[in-house]
Amino acid sequence: MSARDIVFALGRDHTVDILDPSPVCQLRFSSLIRRWYRCPPYSRDPQAYLNFLLKRLQAEKYDVLLPTHEQTYLLSRFRDTIEQYVGLAVPDFAALEQMQSKAEFARLLDRLEIPSPPTRFVQTRGELEQHADFPCFVKVDFSTAGRGVWHVHNQDELRAAAAEIDFSIGHEVLVQQPAIGNQCTALAVFDSGRMLMCLPFHIRKPGVGGWGMNGESVDHPEVVEHLRQMGEHLNFHGALFVDYFFDAQRRIAQYIEANPRLGAALFPALCGQDVANLFLDLSLGRPVQPLPAPQVGVRYHQGFLMLISAAKSGATRWQLLRELYDSIRGRGFYANSTDTITQPRADWLSVIPATAVTLLLLARPQASHWLVRRTLENYALSEGGVQAIRDMAIEAPEERCSAVGVTAQPTTGRSC
Repeated sequence: MSARDIVFALGRDHTVDILDPSPVCQLRFSSLIRRWYRCPPYSRDPQAYLNFLLKRLQAEKYDVLLPTHEQTYLLSRFRDTIEQYVGLAVPDFAALEQMQSKAEFARLLDRLEIPSPPTRFVQTRGELEQHADFPCFVKVDFSTAGRGVWHVHNQDELRAAAAEIDFSIGHEVLVQQPAIGNQCTALAVFDSGRMLMCLPFHIRKPGVGGWGMNGESVDHPEVVEHLRQMGEHLNFHGALFVDYFFDAQRRIAQYIEANPRLGAALFPALCGQDVANLFLDLSLGRPVQPLPAPQVGVRYHQGFLMLISAAKSGATRWQLLRELYDSIRGRGFYANSTDTITQPRADWLSVIPATAVTLLLLARPQASHWLVRRTLENYALSEGGVQAIRDMAIEAPEERCSAVGVTAQPTTGRSC
């Protein structure tokens, strides 16, 4: 989904190649890409993924490598090696870990005196099962799209969550009280600690794993300032999503999680922020200037992902048809909202995944669970994956090979 969104913003002006392990991945159905290369699954074998990536970079000249999701963690770990081949805007690994790790992010907020929900850190199953303040959220240190997060209401649910956690890995587990307010997200981009843009938006209807599959841009200057403090403190370089809850009456934001990646470009463009080309310039080391403040009140949704979420929540075929009709007609929840996943005018092939998923869900709504699980298996950053990446050796550039493809032909005629 993230890659599709970003290619909508880049594909008309640049030549784009993609890496993905799935032969039916989103962007195989796009008129805006040049080539798809099937790579090893990042989540299961990061070493093989990195080797494949480096070979691709050695085989052809690319200007920019653009990680759209959790691959940022691996690329930051080997940033110095990869930058010998291609432009890459990712943070220093030490800075990235303070954002990617839920435990380190919570400690960073405490050091900067930025508000967050009350949080405990536990290392053993026994410590976790002693917790008695409900409701609460139990979170493993590293997880993706709601995996490894449990909303616990009583002791029985706490024991069930504890039974699913592998404490032998050695990572901390967080027990966090619920935040107050409306769920929101902010996207920011930094140039070595200098904020270049920030787009806060309210999540109108949380979806699979709490993912913001829809939203509306808002004016939260308090949040912009908090993210500025985080970026400056870490000398952060690249893109960053931060999830928070905002109490509009008291104008207080409580931050719960960070995801250091770009993740989206079309929605910022709808809000008047050309983050895609800003990120390319940042990756190429060109001089960059901060973008103007975003337009407030702009809405987006990710059409068929919302159908998946509805089906996963138990919607009937009739309810799915009604949701589909409303989205096509732009009625109700979908009024004045842009679909950032399926755009026939910009990319007619984007209709194919939307149609296939819709027909599958109407035939068998329970297939939503399989769709989510199979997709996450290709890119999710698990705690085991984190340890594997930390343990990977940094070898000489000629011994390992790197990287994918945003290859581009900008209007200047220069390959980018």
